[in-house]
Amino acid sequence: MKIVLAYSGGLDTSVIVKWLKETYDAEIITFAADVGQKEELKGLDKKALKTGASKHYTLDLVEEFASDFIYPMIRANAIYEGQYYLGTSIARPLIAKAQVDIAKKEKADTVAHGATGKGNDQCRFELTYMALAPQLQIIAPWKMESYRALFPGRAEMIAYCAQHKIPVEASLKKPYSMDRNLLHISYEAGILEDPWFDPTTPENKAMFKLSVAPEDAPDKAEYVELDFVKGDCVAVNGKKLTPGGVLKTLNKLGGKHGIGRVDLVENRFVGMKSRGVYETPGGTILMQAAADEAGGNPEADGFASTTAGVRGRFAFSADVAIDGALRWTDSDADLDGFPAPAYALADTSDTQSSRQWSGFGRLRLKASGLEHQFSLSASDIARETVSAFPSAFEADRQALRWQADGTLRGMDFVIGADREETRGRLSTGRTEQLGTTSAFATARIEPTERLKLTGAMRFDDTGDFGAKVTGRVSGALDAGAGFILSAAGGTGFKAPSISQAVCDFCVSSRPFPALRPETAEGYEAAIGWASADRRIEARATVYRLGVDDQITYVVDPGTFESVYVNVARTATDGVELEARARLGQGFDLGLAWAWTDARDETTGARLLRVPEQAGSATLGWTGRRLSGALTVRGEGDQDDAGGIRPGFITANLNGAWVLTEAVTLTVRLENLADRRYQQVFGYGEPGRSGFVGIRLRY
Repeated sequence: MKIVLAYSGGLDTSVIVKWLKETYDAEIITFAADVGQKEELKGLDKKALKTGASKHYTLDLVEEFASDFIYPMIRANAIYEGQYYLGTSIARPLIAKAQVDIAKKEKADTVAHGATGKGNDQCRFELTYMALAPQLQIIAPWKMESYRALFPGRAEMIAYCAQHKIPVEASLKKPYSMDRNLLHISYEAGILEDPWFDPTTPENKAMFKLSVAPEDAPDKAEYVELDFVKGDCVAVNGKKLTPGGVLKTLNKLGGKHGIGRVDLVENRFVGMKSRGVYETPGGTILMQAAADEAGGNPEADGFASTTAGVRGRFAFSADVAIDGALRWTDSDADLDGFPAPAYALADTSDTQSSRQWSGFGRLRLKASGLEHQFSLSASDIARETVSAFPSAFEADRQALRWQADGTLRGMDFVIGADREETRGRLSTGRTEQLGTTSAFATARIEPTERLKLTGAMRFDDTGDFGAKVTGRVSGALDAGAGFILSAAGGTGFKAPSISQAVCDFCVSSRPFPALRPETAEGYEAAIGWASADRRIEARATVYRLGVDDQITYVVDPGTFESVYVNVARTATDGVELEARARLGQGFDLGLAWAWTDARDETTGARLLRVPEQAGSATLGWTGRRLSGALTVRGEGDQDDAGGIRPGFITANLNGAWVLTEAVTLTVRLENLADRRYQQVFGYGEPGRSGFVGIRLRY
C-alpha cells in the first residue's frame, strides 16, 4: 500500500505520518504545497523523512494558485455570505489536484489528509480527489473513531510524538488555528469560539499578521493604479507583474492601511456555524477594483465610427427659401458580455454594429401674412448584436409637418399640424407600427409692458393609444429692480416610442407587458434677476411634475429579465439654480445646480436614472479669433436598473480658432482628470479623450 499525505509539518500531520505507517504497514509519501503561506517550508523534507516518510515533495504553486484559481474567482465576483473572500476554500482544490498528480506519478493507491470531520476542508479535499481520480482510496484519520479514541486531545498527540521521537514544536493549549496563503490568513477555533472575545483590542491585536489596525494606519490616503487586461490585473502603479506578484504587492499596500479585516459567524457547508476572522488585504483591493471593472470599466474595447453629414440652404427670394440636412453613421463596437456558466459581466468577443441615416428638407414661405414652414424628415436605423444572446433591431421614421407663424391684433401666434409614422422590427419577428396625427396652437399676448402671457393647446391622435388634448399656460411679470417673476402650469401626453413598443433590449421568458401612454401635469414658479448692465444674471426655479403610467425600463437582478413597464404614478419635485456673470476681458462664468426628488408614488422608491443632485460650472473666454471653455460637472449617486450608479465629477475643455470667415478649427478634451465613471450603471465612460475638427461654412 502506498499513501500520499497532504503534509504541513505541524502536530496533526506529523502524528498522521507515523500513525498511517504503523496502522496500514504502508509506504508514506508526504506532499506540501507552497501557496504563498510564508510559513517555514525549508527543512520539511528532512522532517518528513525522519518522521517515517519514504519521499517528500514540496511544490511551488504560487503562480498557478494566483492565475488559475484566485483570478477566475475574482472575475466571477465570488464572495461567500457577502464578506468572505474564500481564501482557504479556493486553495484546497489546487492542493488536492497536485496531491492527485503526485499519487499518479508515484503509482500510489491512496491519498490522505488531516482535515477534521466538522469542517469544510474534508469536502474540498475529498470532492477533488473523487473528481480527478475516483479510483484512489481516501483516508481521513480525524473522521475515524479509532483515531479520535487514540488522540482525544493535544496532550496525547504531543506524548505520541515524544514516544516516537517525532520532531514537533507544539504547546498543550493552542489559542486558535490559523491557515495562511497568498490570498489571506484565517483564524478560527480556540478562544475565537467565545463570541465575546475581541481580537482587535490592544492586548489581543498581535494575532493579526498581514494588516495593521485601522486606527494605526496612516492618516494620509495612498492612491493605487491597477491595469486590467481581459478582466485580470496585470500591473500595479504602472509596473507589470505576474498574478502572484500583484497579490504580494497589494498585500503589502493593503496591510499598511488596515484593509481587508473581517470577523463573522458563517454557515459551514457541513451544517454548522463557525466564527472566522480573516485578513485579506490584497484580495480586498483586487476584488473591489475588479468589481469596478465589471461595473463598466474593463480594459478598452474597440470602437470605430464613421459619420458623414451635409447641410445646405438656398434662398430664391426674400419670401421663399429651402434648407435641409443629411447625416449618415456607420459604427462597430466590441462589447462585454455575460458568458456561461457564471453569466457574470466579463470581456468577450461580443460585437455590435449599427448603421443609421437621418435627414430633413424644409420649405420656408411667406404668404397671406404668415411665415409658413413645410418640412419632411426621415430616419432609419439597423443594429445587430453578435453574442451569446444575439439580437437585431431595425426601425424607421417619417414625419410631415406644417407650421405657420403670424401676428393678429398684437397677439403673436403659431399654428400647425404634423403626422409621424414609425415602424420597428426585432430579430425575434416581433414588429410594431405606430402613427400619430397632431394639431397645435400657441399664442402670446402682452396686456401691459411688464406682463407677458402665453397659452398653448395640442391635440394628439395616436390610433393605437387613443387621443388626448393637452395644454399649458404661463406668465412672466417684470417686477422692477431687475426681477422677473414667472409661473407656468400644464398637462402632457406621450405614447410609447417605437423602441419601447417593440421592447428593444428586452429579455423575458414571459410575454412583454402591454404599455399604456403617459399622462402628466406639471407646475413651476421662478424668480430671475439681472443687473442693470446685464453683466450678472441669476434664476431660481421650483417645480412639481406628476406622471401617470410613466414608462420605465426595469431589470430583475436575480433572473436578468428586463422589460419596459408602466409605473402607476410618479412625482418629481425639483429646485434649479443658475447664474451667469460676464467677468470682463472676454471671460464669463456660468453656474448651475439642481436638486431633484423623483419617486414612485406607489412604493416610495426613487425613480431610476434621476440623480438627486447635479451641478456644473463653466468658465469661458472669447477673444478676437480664439475662444475656449472649461466645464466641470458632477452628479450624485443615482438609482439605476441593476444597482446604484456612483456619483462622479468630470471636466471638459473646448476650444476654437477662427481661421477665416468660412473655416474654424475646433478642439475638445473630455475627462481631463482621466477618472473612471459611469453616467448609466454598468456602462463606463471613456477615459481622457481628445478630438480635433474643422468647421466649414459656405
